[in-house]
Amino acid sequence: MPDPRLQRALEQVDALLSGKVSAAAVAEAAHLSLSQLERLFSAKLGLPVRQLVLWRRLRLAIRGILLGNTLTHAAHGAGFADAAHFSRTMRSLFGVRADRSLRQLTVKLID
Repeated sequence: MPDPRLQRALEQVDALLSGKVSAAAVAEAAHLSLSQLERLFSAKLGLPVRQLVLWRRLRLAIRGILLGNTLTHAAHGAGFADAAHFSRTMRSLFGVRADRSLRQLTVKLID
């Protein structure tokens, strides 16, 4: 059975994705201290909060692009400062440029 604290934390992350995601706000929503939240994420997900937020933002932006949004619109909607920030993040994590690779990509997003 999933940990309800983790569920609340993930719901809060998703609710805040298009803006500033504060680890303190996520911890508060999950009724945890900041250190408890970090330990929970590391134990259950193998990622720190910041890294999970980045992955979720990438997923949201890619989904937006695949649905026909422009790179800029999708990046802003996912909480990136601009399309360049999104593209740098794609290159950093995947070694590819977002503007080129997403046009050639076939992706099935699993929720």
